[in-house]
Amino acid sequence: MVVASGFIETNELNDVERVADDLKARSIEVNEINNDKIVFLIERDTMAQVKSEFEPLKDIAGVKNVHLAYYSIEGADKEA
Repeated sequence: MVVASGFIETNELNDVERVADDLKARSIEVNEINNDKIVFLIERDTMAQVKSEFEPLKDIAGVKNVHLAYYSIEGADKEA
């Protein structure tokens, strides 16, 4: 399982609810909303799936910036 977290800055406060609803419709978890920022969490089976979910976020109407803050690959901390 690959987990990625970050936040989205919206253009205006009026965009926050619509963008958050769009994330939820994409099965992306919304963890927190703070003014014009939305903290999100993506959990998928592969890095390719996370990438395919993350990259289009910048194209959502009302999105100013998308920031990836963290990602983790399950089992990466185990020795080979």
